[in-house]
Amino acid sequence: MAAKTAPDYFAIPDPLDESKMSYWYRPKNSATVKPWPPRRSKWGVLWSKDVPSGLRKGTPERRAFVNAHYARVAAAARTANEVIVADPNRAAGRFAALAIRCACCGRCLTDDRSKTYGVGPECRSDLPTGLVDALAEMVRAVYGEALPVPEVMCE
Repeated sequence: MAAKTAPDYFAIPDPLDESKMSYWYRPKNSATVKPWPPRRSKWGVLWSKDVPSGLRKGTPERRAFVNAHYARVAAAARTANEVIVADPNRAAGRFAALAIRCACCGRCLTDDRSKTYGVGPECRSDLPTGLVDALAEMVRAVYGEALPVPEVMCE
């Protein structure tokens, strides 16, 4: 098995609402990121309460509204991927600091050293020292950011 050389979990300002933080992960064998946690993330969902009351089901106007919403969501997902690709270490460090989870595997971090690095001991052993140091620097930087954090803490 090849050594893991990059993080797969990230946190960035939400592309749909910059006042919030959103979590992302890179699925195995994928070049693009997806909202995290998988199957439980409600990112980009259009709720009935968010559809204007005058748009009745089955009307062209409602279909146009729904299509426009999902076009914005698709564009925001592309933006999220671009932001993460531009600076994956910063996004991974932010994830580790805010979620208290490993930036590589997503498992809960329990000891202070792992929380400092943003990577658990098993994943840390496979990463180059320079990357571990960069992640630790990003974790430290994130503690100074003041964006609201979604509740995805360790259970």
